[in-house]
Amino acid sequence: MINPLIKSLPLIASALGQRYGVRVFIGGDKAMSDGNDIYLPSLPINSSTELLNLTRGYLDHEAAHIRETDFRTLRSARLTPVEFHVCNIIEDHRVERLLGERYPGCRQNFEWLVRRFFDEDPIQDKSLDLMILDWILLTVRGWSVPEIGARAVSLARVMEEKCPGLPGSLQPVLDGIKASCPDTGASIGHARDLVRTLQVFKEQNDKRDDLERNGLDQDRSQVSPEKGHGFSGIKNLDPVPDIGQKSSCSNDGERGMDDCLPGSKTKDTKTADKLEIASSAIEKLLGKRTDELPKSFDGLLESSLSDTANGPGHKVTVAIPSCLPLGELGQDDIAAAKKTTLLLKGRLQSLLQGLTIKPASPGLRGRLEPCLLHRVCLGSSPKVFRRKGTRTGLDVAVHLLLDASASMSRLINLACQTVYSICEALANVSGINVAATAFPGIPCQKSSRQDGHKWLTVAPMLGHGQRIHRNFQARASGNTPLAEALWWVMQEMVPLNELRKMILLVTDGEPDSPYEAKKAIKFAQDAGIELYGLGLGSDSVKGLMPGRNIVINNLMEMPRKLFGLLGQALNYKQ
Repeated sequence: MINPLIKSLPLIASALGQRYGVRVFIGGDKAMSDGNDIYLPSLPINSSTELLNLTRGYLDHEAAHIRETDFRTLRSARLTPVEFHVCNIIEDHRVERLLGERYPGCRQNFEWLVRRFFDEDPIQDKSLDLMILDWILLTVRGWSVPEIGARAVSLARVMEEKCPGLPGSLQPVLDGIKASCPDTGASIGHARDLVRTLQVFKEQNDKRDDLERNGLDQDRSQVSPEKGHGFSGIKNLDPVPDIGQKSSCSNDGERGMDDCLPGSKTKDTKTADKLEIASSAIEKLLGKRTDELPKSFDGLLESSLSDTANGPGHKVTVAIPSCLPLGELGQDDIAAAKKTTLLLKGRLQSLLQGLTIKPASPGLRGRLEPCLLHRVCLGSSPKVFRRKGTRTGLDVAVHLLLDASASMSRLINLACQTVYSICEALANVSGINVAATAFPGIPCQKSSRQDGHKWLTVAPMLGHGQRIHRNFQARASGNTPLAEALWWVMQEMVPLNELRKMILLVTDGEPDSPYEAKKAIKFAQDAGIELYGLGLGSDSVKGLMPGRNIVINNLMEMPRKLFGLLGQALNYKQ
């Protein structure tokens, strides 16, 4: 059976972020990135294949930009809207190629995205100016996905018909991008080269158009009736076709007399018209504002992921780490906590010894035991050696989650002493990796692009693997976002190497959303994370974690009751 932790989309997103070395935040209704962090909308616990692939692809794509794109160079380049759009096309391919080389699985995600967004009719009655951008995009994307390259070739034929010579003018620049594009500066340079090539092509087109039309007007003036020459005044006519030959000149009225005259300039007129249309399209393209250009690949991904994630069903929001003023516990608090710690530590060590050591037993190897030698004479048993018995020890990660909401104001000192005492006791037990987090932390708004979205927060007090300290004195304020805090703790525990994972909640009352909290607790339990509750002056915790809770009213009650709870937990599955 696959562990639900591995199938859960919010935890997959977090794990991928840790793998790439970027921070991923889950909440709100928009997907976005600010160049440093990645923001995902609230996600369902389990998702469709479509949403899973979109999320993975978006994370891979934005992580590639965060790792490889030099945003400072890009900002300082002061590109025009069209140059920036073209640069995005080039840079998207470059960063994806680099991340795909480092993580081969990403390459499959990128190929899925390219097919998902670009495997369609590239023309779709688009104007010539947008068709030019489409062709550049499909050509670049076709380097990694062959069928997209075939669509680029098809579109190039249409462009050649509408704008003769343009694909051939741009192709050498595109070939140069494919051959070498080592960094963001190179992407900027190639984008400018493509736009400059378009400008030069337009200028040359304008000159050719003038020549074509001037030459045409001069020839037409020679046969104009206004000169009084009529058709007999035409000089140097091409030979008239033989009567037996199939001629395009007929009396059916389909073509005018000018088209049937030998040496007519109909073909020149059509060429001149194409040149004029091409120049007009390029001029229109180069003058476009950002909001008049097609959405970038990042924009397409963000809107598609946001729309898909915002469908019906239960969604998960994950708290984000923030700060919380933590003071050092006072001498009286430390002294009271020390008494509790010594009692709890002694009992835990006694419990640990019982779990890890078995009485020695006779065996076929080990240390010779003289009192067993008589077995050799009697022939009763060859086991005359003393073998020391051992049992699998602890391999547990324990995370204490402290409710520091406003309702805890009266009990916050007791709560902080309790959390410190437990951490101090567990930190000195071999095989236990302990951490502590308070919630909520200070409210914050992570990005200006989030339209005022307020993130629910947690405040780490002691990290896994961190040495114990005395800065556990927190102040109580805010609400009780238990569900969001539990999802953050689960994210933190997923990458830990310990075989067993436990969460101990220290609280005095109900969470903001009991339904959401119970959903998170149920998921954690189904995923193999053990949850226990420690109620302070209130038995509300019994409704959240029935059968796995204790309630205390003062610090002196804690060792006996907590030892019973932890003893049950540590013996569990041993």
